[in-house]
Amino acid sequence: MSQPTQLPSQPVGPSSTVVPPPDYDTATGSQGGYTNPTSPQGGYSQYPGQGGYTQQEQYPQNAYNTPKQFAPNTGCYVNQGSTAPPGAYVPPPTEFVPHDAEAGLTAEEEEQFSSFTDKAVRHGFIRKVYGILTLQLLVTMGIMALFMFQTTVREYVRYKGSWLVWTGMIGTIVLILVLGCIPNVRKKFPVNLICLIIFTIFFSLMLGTLSTYLSVNEVLMAVGICAVIVLGVTIFAVQTKIDFTMMSGSLFMLLISLLCFGVLCAIFRDRYLYMMYAALGALLFGLWLLIDTQMILGGKHTYSIDPEEYIFAALSLYVDIMNILIRIMAIIGASR
Repeated sequence: MSQPTQLPSQPVGPSSTVVPPPDYDTATGSQGGYTNPTSPQGGYSQYPGQGGYTQQEQYPQNAYNTPKQFAPNTGCYVNQGSTAPPGAYVPPPTEFVPHDAEAGLTAEEEEQFSSFTDKAVRHGFIRKVYGILTLQLLVTMGIMALFMFQTTVREYVRYKGSWLVWTGMIGTIVLILVLGCIPNVRKKFPVNLICLIIFTIFFSLMLGTLSTYLSVNEVLMAVGICAVIVLGVTIFAVQTKIDFTMMSGSLFMLLISLLCFGVLCAIFRDRYLYMMYAALGALLFGLWLLIDTQMILGGKHTYSIDPEEYIFAALSLYVDIMNILIRIMAIIGASR
């Protein structure tokens, strides 16, 4: 039988009385006669105030096996099943910041990255368009030089080559309709590139035939004036804050009116009327060049050309420039 536990003595003051502690049976309300089987047997007592071993609280097992989930209100990851112990520090709620859980980017970082990506794509698109346009202009200038400086070709085209003008005109109209009305053709490589090459050859043959009716100096003058106009319009399109892309509908109506005016010029065959028609045509296609340039540059303009349609963009600039050149050649030819 275990020995009775010796209680430490308590100081006794002048006005205090010693109250013995209640026994174990009275405190716990249990019946007497029970002994702890794990208590040491022998003639010594347990250390006063030290109770038996108590089992520590086990850590919840599901905290390790539960996958992390995103807490939308805090912008951090939490574990399901884990609870903070009573009295533990709980950080104050932070301001909600939209977060891309997959990419690890905030909304502001994602917007900056998207803006940078869009600018890089647009710059690559612009380089590609103007690179293709440069090749088109070189091919056209080469064919024009062949028609002007090769005497045999010049004489044949001038007197027997009218079919080249009609062939080039019909071919360019058909290809413009195909590329303009069928998106799959102008976006699918290499079909779009083949159509662009054929279109450039047709237009170059037509322009080379027209150049045989002018002298070399007159053609060079027309090319120089056209180059100055194109350069000035391009610089203005880049620098101006005015959005001309919203005027495309109005310019289309002016183009229809110009075609009707051209029919009148063909009927009356007046030289001054034809010069006026050519001047209005050069002005109109200069405005079209301005609009197409802003649509290629993109940015804050209302309308822009998709980067996938680089062939169509190069074709639009080429048509604008060549029509300006044709009108200038017509003005020079009619003023002789």
